[in-house]
Amino acid sequence: MKWNDDWRIELVETDYDCYERLCECRNTKADIYRIARIMCKYNQTMSVEDCLIRTLEWLGDWNGQYNLVDISLSEYENLVNRLKAILKR
Repeated sequence: MKWNDDWRIELVETDYDCYERLCECRNTKADIYRIARIMCKYNQTMSVEDCLIRTLEWLGDWNGQYNLVDISLSEYENLVNRLKAILKR
């Protein structure tokens, strides 16, 4: 499973503030959806769930924002449903 991480280029161009927070490891809950949505766009062979999990790993494990990604099951399901609705997957 190879991931396309070019989504970061679009993030810089379309939502620089979110990109800056990503670089500074200070994202917000709303950024989880923003990043996952763009990640899904660039990784269409991956499931929405896989993209969301990778986003949570990126923000939590790789960026050390553990409190941010400590979300409830209902928050996770809400994010999955929102992503599926917009991406029609």
